[in-house]
Amino acid sequence: MTKRILITGITGFTGRYVARRFVDLGYEVYGFSHAQNRDMDGVKQIFAISLNSYTRLKQIIDQIKPHYVIHLAAISFVAHADMSELYETNVIGTRNLMEALKNADTLPEHVMVASSANVYGNNDSGQPLTEATPFAPVNDYAVTKVTGEYISGLYSQYFPITIVRPFNYTGLHQSSNFLVPKIIQAAKAKQPVIELGNLDIARDFSDVRDVARFYMELIQRKNSANFRTINICSGQAYTLHQILNYAQDATNHQFNEIRINPAFVRTNEIKLLLGDPAILNKAVSDIKRYPLEATIEWMALN
Repeated sequence: MTKRILITGITGFTGRYVARRFVDLGYEVYGFSHAQNRDMDGVKQIFAISLNSYTRLKQIIDQIKPHYVIHLAAISFVAHADMSELYETNVIGTRNLMEALKNADTLPEHVMVASSANVYGNNDSGQPLTEATPFAPVNDYAVTKVTGEYISGLYSQYFPITIVRPFNYTGLHQSSNFLVPKIIQAAKAKQPVIELGNLDIARDFSDVRDVARFYMELIQRKNSANFRTINICSGQAYTLHQILNYAQDATNHQFNEIRINPAFVRTNEIKLLLGDPAILNKAVSDIKRYPLEATIEWMALN
């Protein structure tokens, strides 16, 4: 029997890579998207829908009868300006989706919910963050993700749920709102000056192709426990200066000046975000990852 998977946020940056993985596996792939008239190669159908519409969610889920659900739909830009939209999408939308799945004619075999490493906040221990690290959100985006995790936990009695907490990741076609594509875009354009926010930061970065592969493996695993949480990370933190050097090398362009723009400096900026991938490495069959330098070269050359 052909397995059916539903991916919310399928037309987003991550959703496209995840969908491609399941299309290549021979799944019937369905998606939810805010956008109208979207088609993706190999995807059975994409439904233009708001997660705020419970009745419509329930109707479509009963139509698809997905074996697996990967919930990626969210506002993922930390500095998003519209707080109402942020909470409605990331909190109420998650609640509506879970309730629709719980009341579906056929329950899913496994549901994956994408949270964020931002839930850990500013941990100054200098040690890699494990799944047991306490929540300490320092911005509204992180608060919505903490809330989304608690909401999802309420439904673990109805179907197995895996919470994934991705640390930073990047790749081709990511929006230039995000740090790495912004730097690469400026370097490819041979701009003499680049304006950034806080320079004194370090982040655990992964390649989106690895993230999609991990999601693919984790959703298909038979869940011995009914509820689990897994960091999606590399275990290596890269400084902003390293990222700048990789981008300059990949594009053969050196910035004349790296300027701090106060408008880009975030309040409560997380200085270090470094994950412990031990649980993830035990859960997947292949722990090899693209190094960030190779990811940036791929982005720069395409």
